Amino acid sequence: MKKILSLLLLLSTLFAFVSCDMTTPTTTEENSSIFWRSGEFIDEFERPTGEKYIFIVSYGKFTNSSTAESNLKIELQVTKDSFAIMLWEYGNILVTGTSYGPKNFSITVLDQNEIKHYYSGQMPSYGTRIYIDNLHREDLLSLLNESGEIKFYIEYSEYTKSSYLFTVSTTGFSSLYSQL
Repeated sequence: MKKILSLLLLLSTLFAFVSCDMTTPTTTEENSSIFWRSGEFIDEFERPTGEKYIFIVSYGKFTNSSTAESNLKIELQVTKDSFAIMLWEYGNILVTGTSYGPKNFSITVLDQNEIKHYYSGQMPSYGTRIYIDNLHREDLLSLLNESGEIKFYIEYSEYTKSSYLFTVSTTGFSSLYSQL
């Protein structure tokens, strides 16, 4: 019986080790989505809703009380009425809202001319996206209409500090946005 338990313990340890994703994004992954693309939202039955959006996937780094400069995957999503940011810590763990209320984020964007722009964003309870407030949405869209790259620094610091740093290309944004 002890041998069976020992074998099970050994196998479960090996399985846990093998299933851990210990790789970092390769250069190909980091550069795989350097252009904006278009998509369409789907409903709970995976049917297209007719609501179109444009998006870009990029990679960066995040830091919190548990880690420093770990891998980050992001997706910016833009519709006619909203601007949203999704964050995946370690490249595969989606940052989500809490049950006790919305999360508020401070967002700093560095434009092509090295000028800082300050925005605020909010992630609803149980949400998966940070929404840029409507007051600053148009300003951020105008930065994306310029050619080049813009850098984002996002910070959440209600209890402990988490920060997210990434760069996004503006290539293709204006032509796709005009089709929304």
